Amino acid sequence: MIKPMAWLGGVLLIGAMSISMTSMALAHDVKTETLRIAHPFATPTPPGAVNGATYLDITAVSSPVTLVGASSPASSNVELHDMQMDGDMMQMRHVDEIRVEAGETYAMRPGGGFHLMLIGLTEPLDVVGF
Repeated sequence: MIKPMAWLGGVLLIGAMSISMTSMALAHDVKTETLRIAHPFATPTPPGAVNGATYLDITAVSSPVTLVGASSPASSNVELHDMQMDGDMMQMRHVDEIRVEAGETYAMRPGGGFHLMLIGLTEPLDVVGF
């Protein structure tokens, strides 16, 4: 059950991160019996940027869920990343999974913690949220 739920997150990311999208009328969350993915957004990137960050909220409704991957038409690859302060330096590292316990919500936000890193952007990201 875990992998299909993680895949659902990738499906939402595909729809949410379409870089040409300008309409705010699109749905901003997807919910199943055990999982809710909500509020996807990207931070805008300048022309020529090769990578970009995206964020969303993951709620584990009735049992723990684990995000193990995602995909997006806006990039050639999507990696799960974590950012933490190490002394005076912010360190970003690749992680294999993001686990959310039952009844909890993890809200990805700029400035630290987990995010989805779009590697090899096909165009600059210009969608800032839904």
